[in-house]
Amino acid sequence: MVAASVPFHLLGDVFERFRQRHRGVSVELVEGTCNESVVSVQQRKADIAFVTKAPADSAVKVLHLRDEGMVAVLPKSHRLAKARATAPAELRTEEVILGAGGVGPEIADYLRRQLARSPGELNLQLHRVGLCDLINMVARGFGITIVPGRLSGIAPAGVVLVPLAGGIPMPVHAVWSGANPNPALKGLLGIARRTMPEHPRDGGSPPA
Repeated sequence: MVAASVPFHLLGDVFERFRQRHRGVSVELVEGTCNESVVSVQQRKADIAFVTKAPADSAVKVLHLRDEGMVAVLPKSHRLAKARATAPAELRTEEVILGAGGVGPEIADYLRRQLARSPGELNLQLHRVGLCDLINMVARGFGITIVPGRLSGIAPAGVVLVPLAGGIPMPVHAVWSGANPNPALKGLLGIARRTMPEHPRDGGSPPA
């Protein structure tokens, strides 16, 4: 099982190549928050987790895959729809909608940190829906949302994507147990290293 707080569109290339090379292996993905996904690995319920926060637990290994920029998803009628980029501070007065699961809580924390010195209170709502539903809600006027990475082929016609400038990128990590003997895990990590190349963190090197 694969646990993930990271949206699937950031991992799509990894899993496409994995399935091409390991056609006999069944892959089950379970979305959860960052903490829930890491706990699934610690409790041996998941073979690997893809998350935005590296756990301090020395019993698991961590591979930093890459950093992703943030993108604002806006209705086409929005005042910033034609902007080449926008800053988090320009979104202070907006109604921001995020998912209650997955990476939503991490993005909420990200926005609070970015806007900590700005006056007023962030207007933020968490919804128990997936990313595609959130984006369609934006198109229907519910507010705006923030996502990590590019959304090629996902965004409907009623929204525009505007990069957030001046913010801190969101890291993507793979987390797994070094005691896990699953050969499919080794294959997945190898593909992740080649597809999203970065050096592993102190958690240790992934299996060859």
